[in-house]
Amino acid sequence: MPATRDLVIDRLGNWVKNGPNSTFWLFGAAGVGKTFIAVTLCRQLQDDPHVLLGGTFFCSSTLSELDDRADAWYIVPTLVAQAANQFPQFAEELVAQLNSNPDVLQDSIDVQMGPLLQKPLAQLASESRPVVFVIDAIDECGNQDELLKLIQCVATFKWPARVKFIITSRPDTQIIDIPTSHQTQNDILQLHLMETEKMNEGIRLYIDRNFSQHSLASEIWYSDANLRKLAAFSRGSFFFASTITTYILDAGTVDNREARLRTVLLTMKEDEETPGLRNGLYDFVHSRATTKSRIEPHELASFVTSR
Repeated sequence: MPATRDLVIDRLGNWVKNGPNSTFWLFGAAGVGKTFIAVTLCRQLQDDPHVLLGGTFFCSSTLSELDDRADAWYIVPTLVAQAANQFPQFAEELVAQLNSNPDVLQDSIDVQMGPLLQKPLAQLASESRPVVFVIDAIDECGNQDELLKLIQCVATFKWPARVKFIITSRPDTQIIDIPTSHQTQNDILQLHLMETEKMNEGIRLYIDRNFSQHSLASEIWYSDANLRKLAAFSRGSFFFASTITTYILDAGTVDNREARLRTVLLTMKEDEETPGLRNGLYDFVHSRATTKSRIEPHELASFVTSR
């Protein structure tokens, strides 16, 4: 996966300077490294004299509802404040817009977008360097109605100057359907589809290493076919692979590990059409693999006997 991340970062960096469209949508399943890519790219853009990093917003569903980063309604004001601090001409037009409509900050995102962002950015039309805004994990923001309005605006607005938006998200249907319907204005990269075989092989080796480190040479409780199935089910997510590996190894005895492996393989559906952690996988990981009591009921007897 690190090699894939480097390729994506290089591709995004080149797109910022040479891409014809205004928006780049980076879709990927949970755990494939979208935030790492976004953070690394922002650091590179910040140090690049040929690029202007206008603003960033990193969403997170793990934060309190009171935290601004958990609510889509705060994305536009945050980006606007950052841009105003950097570009005097942007700030001047922003002040003019606020004076003419003092209540705009209380409006919905689709109403805010024009006076707060689009019109002030028009003042940068003579800027030869691209002005870049990065929004990471947009699918994790709450306030779904406002979130979809924001996505619609970003995907369809005609942005002035060399304005670029880079947005990362899981491949949520509500989100992916909007930008893909406007491909003349947007570039789209589905990270989870890149180098799938290479990613799966890396995960297979990772699982194999962990299983072999906790098994005696005489213990044969898993096969290479099992490893390949687990890697395929992981869909490029080392988080999932790590969690499910821990769940299986925590069983302790060879018989229980083998039983848990069978349970996992039965739970997963190999013919899942949509990449990523589907509901079944997600529920399994959280209800079984991360439970405080890691002993399954049917394992209790053997556990007591072994003690």
